Amino acid sequence: MKKIDDESFSAIFKTNKFKELYDFGTVEVRAAIIVSIISIAVSTLYIKVNGINEYVSFVGTVFWNIGIALIGFLGFVVTGLAILTGSISGKIVNYMKKRNVYDCLYGILLSFYFIGFLIAIQIIITFLAEIIINIKLNAVFYLSVLFVFLMVYLFVFIIFYSVGLIGNCVSVFSITSDIENNLNQEEEKERELYNSYRIIALENIILKSANMKEYDAYEKKIDELIKKDSRTSELQKDKLIKFKKKHFDKE
Repeated sequence: MKKIDDESFSAIFKTNKFKELYDFGTVEVRAAIIVSIISIAVSTLYIKVNGINEYVSFVGTVFWNIGIALIGFLGFVVTGLAILTGSISGKIVNYMKKRNVYDCLYGILLSFYFIGFLIAIQIIITFLAEIIINIKLNAVFYLSVLFVFLMVYLFVFIIFYSVGLIGNCVSVFSITSDIENNLNQEEEKERELYNSYRIIALENIILKSANMKEYDAYEKKIDELIKKDSRTSELQKDKLIKFKKKHFDKE
């Protein structure tokens, strides 16, 4: 089990990730505040109609169900993170680091840790609230309202933040796919470049000691390979013949 001062936990504060919890400029925070205020208004109305005892009982049931649901949701977050990290190869990470875009990917991965940490906190608050609201105290009403506001705020924030993470994951899969294609294309170009060097070296060694007959046979073989290649169109064959003629200085 990790210590509380592990690298990921410290990164939440070093990168100011925790500020996303109360950044009013984000959709999740705005939605959380609005729904929390509405929940307080609905709670007040519920108490007036059904009484404080009925309200406390109802809130306790809701809290318990939310806590159970969040335990399952935490597993979903862990699974999503495992799938995301499993799809990112070392090649892609190195590619991002070389182009100074790795911080964006790290920020998304850290968001999974952050949302998981918030879910864990809310689960603890849920069961703590379940105990407190069942204690026969005069202040239980105010504690109930406080817990309702806090629970609703965290719950709505987690839901909207998770939706945002889904969008980020889709973007990451798209980006990693593009990077894989770029890496494959770069590798193919490097292979073609190496083959060109290899062929030039072979030509230089072999043709230096070849007589005119062998030289002509070599040219005719290239011409034959071009014409018999079923992968190329007639237009491409004409272009390749022109390349061949330039190569043998016949144009």
